[in-house]
Amino acid sequence: MTHWITLIKFFSLTYYIPPALLIICLATVFIGYFNKRKFKSLKFLPIYAIASFLQIIITFICISYRTSPFSVKVNNYTIFLFVIIEFVIFYNLTLQWIKSSYLKKSIYFIGSLFIAFSIYSLFNIDFSENIPDSFYITDSICLVIPCLVYFYEIFTTSPLISLSSQPSFWIIIGFSFMAICTLPFYLLEPYLYENIVNFYDQVYTLNYIFYCLLFIFISKAFLCRPVTAK
Repeated sequence: MTHWITLIKFFSLTYYIPPALLIICLATVFIGYFNKRKFKSLKFLPIYAIASFLQIIITFICISYRTSPFSVKVNNYTIFLFVIIEFVIFYNLTLQWIKSSYLKKSIYFIGSLFIAFSIYSLFNIDFSENIPDSFYITDSICLVIPCLVYFYEIFTTSPLISLSSQPSFWIIIGFSFMAICTLPFYLLEPYLYENIVNFYDQVYTLNYIFYCLLFIFISKAFLCRPVTAK
């Protein structure tokens, strides 16, 4: 009973945004599944939504047992795994949408650096208590770069079809908002945790809000109508 009270208190502190995100992720899974044949490039996004759904469930369980060091360790390592899955799926998408071979090579290079950094972090940093801010900050920056490359390529060429009808546009917008808007939080996280720890959960709610927006944009991408350039 105590565990349920802890979880409900967390929901109250975060304005029930985390359970809303859980529902949105599940909705994205179904929307993606029923529209999986429309856009081949989006085939891994339902897997991403499932991974997010499962990660949220694990986080809820760990929060209900947050006094246990083991629950903190499990939550941190599963978040680490989720970030890697997110990164690989997103980079796979952007590499399909970016046409310039030079820009693609740049994305490959940045992606390789992040994976190398992640492997280094996994074997040299203890995630038992927390995930270092440097990992989140590096991840956010590496997610933003392909978005900027995509927009650079789009706005330096003449698109043959409306951007709003392209799934890539909505997904890039979603990841751009999520990565850019959560970056200030990760930069300030040590200060927030040390100085206003009682409000930390409320501030962290911003992270959940932008993930809600991301999955809404992903759902919108699946609902686009396939069009051909004239």
